[in-house]
Order: sequence, then structure tokens, then C-alpha cells
Amino acid sequence: GKDRKTAAKIGEIATSHGTIRTPAFVPVATAGSIKSLTAEEVRQCNIDVCFVNTYHMLFHPGIDTVKKLGGLHTFMNWKGPIMTDSGGFQVFSLGTLGPRQQFHDPKRLIRIKDDGIFFKSAWDGSEQFLNATHSIKAQQDLDSDILMSFDECTFYPISEKRARQAMHRTHRWALEGLKQHRKKQGHALYGVVQGSVFETLRRESAKYISQLPFEGFAI
Repeated sequence: GKDRKTAAKIGEIATSHGTIRTPAFVPVATAGSIKSLTAEEVRQCNIDVCFVNTYHMLFHPGIDTVKKLGGLHTFMNWKGPIMTDSGGFQVFSLGTLGPRQQFHDPKRLIRIKDDGIFFKSAWDGSEQFLNATHSIKAQQDLDSDILMSFDECTFYPISEKRARQAMHRTHRWALEGLKQHRKKQGHALYGVVQGSVFETLRRESAKYISQLPFEGFAI
């Protein structure tokens, strides 16, 4: 539906665990739980969908543990839809010394390469590596309903040249993620638009990502 005066839109996203009414308020269950609330209390708040951070699940309690327990829905005692992110944002936000330092300080905690991101865990400081294939596989093992494509989150301020590099990496990783996505049915994968604050790049990225066979898009 669409409001004629404001152009505001409402809609529904169908998943195997129920329907998400949009626009939706989506609480973040960081490590599989929403602080101070039980799953039943969340349901009583008329919430349709919860959002879980893949990065944190990688380390605590671990993807394999959740998979053995039957996936996030069983782990959380949540019968409704679940969304997961790719882990890319947390790698960026929890693994940097600051926006101006991360690519110049020899003690930087993350190294971004074309094939993925090397970083130190915020949980125990161990050396880790995450790429598009690993990210999508982890989200599949968590058995969420809506998965997010792996992207390179950019710092600010940033040059247009550096933002373009991150955008192209994001596009490359989108293709790699789609390959992994095709290996397992039952999930929806959303493509991610990048380009930082540069309108030309964001338009270019939106055009490219929208032409790929994603089930949805994150802007």
C-alpha cells in the first residue's frame, strides 16, 4: 500500500517463519538474545522479526554450537523470522584503531584484501579471517531467514578513490556470496549497496547490485 499524501509505503515480506510487516521495528538480539527480555515478551511487543549479529555468534557461542542446537530459532526460542548481518560491520567497527589509523598504523587490527578481511577478534584477540563465502556459510548454518551480503564498510572521512575501491570489493564479494547462497535453499540473501557519501558511486553500486539475483536489497 502507499499513502497518496506522503508517498509512505507499507508492505509484507514473506519468510518460512512468518510474515514481516513493513516498515518494521527490528530489535537487535546481538548474541542471540535481546537484553532483559524473554522471547515471549518480545512477541508480546508485536515484533515480527529479530536481527542477530553474525560476528558475535562466530565467537560466542560459535556457529557450530548453534547449528548443532538446531539453528537460531531453536537457540533463541523464537518462532518468527530472523535476519543476520554479514559480520563485515563489526569487523570494521570493533577491529580498528580509528578511521585515520587503520590503513597507516603498523599496529592496525584489520587488513582488508581483495579476497577478504584479516582481523583480530574483539573477544580474545586471536587472528581471524573472514570473506564472502565464510560469511554466507556462517549465516546459512545459523539458519536465519534473511542473510546479508558481505561488504566492505568504509570509514569517514574517505577519498572518492578509496570509496570506489571498497565499492568494487563489495561488488566482487557479492558475486562470491551468491555462489555460496545457491548451494543451500531456504534463505533469502540481500545485496548491499556501497559508495560511502558519494552520490555517483552509490548510484553506480545500486545499479550494479540491483541487476544481481538477490532476493532483496540493503541500502
